[in-house]
Amino acid sequence: MPACSTGSRSAICTADPDMVVYAGRTQDLHKFIDSLSVRVCRNDPLTVAFSLTAPPLEGGGFQPS
Repeated sequence: MPACSTGSRSAICTADPDMVVYAGRTQDLHKFIDSLSVRVCRNDPLTVAFSLTAPPLEGGGFQPS
C-alpha cells in the first residue's frame, strides 16, 4: 500500500512545508492523502499538488521510430 511512511510524515512536520508534490500512481493518491491525516502536525494546512497521468495513446500507445 503506497502511502506516506511514519518517517516521511515526521519529516513533513519538521520541514513545515506549505505544499508537497505527489508523484505516485493516480490510483494510490487517496491512500497517500489518507496517510497524511495521521501526521502529528495534521492541523497545519498542507497543499498536495499532483497531476493525473495521461490516458493511453490511441492505437496502442507510443511506437518508437
